[in-house]
Amino acid sequence: MVDMNNAAVPAVSVADRSRMVELVDLATLAWVVDLEVDGGDRVLGGFVLLFEPGSRYDSPNYGWFVERYEQFLYVDRVVIAAEARDRGLGSQLYEAVIEEATQRGSQRVTAEVNLEPPNPGSSRFHRRMGFEAVGTLSPVAGYTVEMLSRPTD
Repeated sequence: MVDMNNAAVPAVSVADRSRMVELVDLATLAWVVDLEVDGGDRVLGGFVLLFEPGSRYDSPNYGWFVERYEQFLYVDRVVIAAEARDRGLGSQLYEAVIEEATQRGSQRVTAEVNLEPPNPGSSRFHRRMGFEAVGTLSPVAGYTVEMLSRPTD
């Protein structure tokens, strides 16, 4: 997970092994997706970390949603392996996240997409999945994110 995460920087923040362990421990849910490759072997195809309100997670992005919403399921990071892209895995994973949020009684799924540095592919993907902009945040110089929300119903 660490190598896959760090290969996706700057779309997600860098994390060493101890930080990734901490994130998984703090997360409400940590899902991994395995992928069958040639010969029937299975490899890590992707992962997503999800948080509900009440976590001790120190992310300013997560904190922005905590300040504004009582109920939500926050997508902290979703990473799909390079060899698993363009197979619909991201859409399937987000559909599962939306279903999980609905079952938990969350009113919305939240996430953010980088505006600076820009991540237009992720922005287009989230719009296709029904997310809308609800604000922006610039927690550090040179880094701005668009805060997104999608109702569960």
